[in-house]
Amino acid sequence: SGKGCVHVWNLNNRRAESTLEGHDGAPVIWVSTVNSTDMFLSQGRDMRLCVWDLHEGRSAVTHSLHTGSVGFCQCSLLEAETSKALLALPAEHTEEIKVMELDGQTPVCSLIPDSKRGMLMCMKMWQPFSEQWCPP
Repeated sequence: SGKGCVHVWNLNNRRAESTLEGHDGAPVIWVSTVNSTDMFLSQGRDMRLCVWDLHEGRSAVTHSLHTGSVGFCQCSLLEAETSKALLALPAEHTEEIKVMELDGQTPVCSLIPDSKRGMLMCMKMWQPFSEQWCPP
């Protein structure tokens, strides 16, 4: 929401089941689930990405990552069949993209263009269809 909350809805009875508050009133601009887990991600304009544990009805932020970005560019999640997930997030420098492995929160790389192109507005990670996924 624009007030820093994520409302979790039950689509069967069309009612909100819980409200996740982790962005200190800053608007939430992106949410994502992580396949085969009870992990939920939310990105707010407070320059934080919150990782939530929703296991057995919990609604706790397990950890948060500082993005440093004040823009509107949303994060991007790339999941592989091997249960590894890469997360691309906008960084402090307006044209920089940081890529990290989600499980260990370990940085994989930082992408910076050779010349200034302006503020990063949109990004999407993808991979062509393949049998293997090999992180760098």
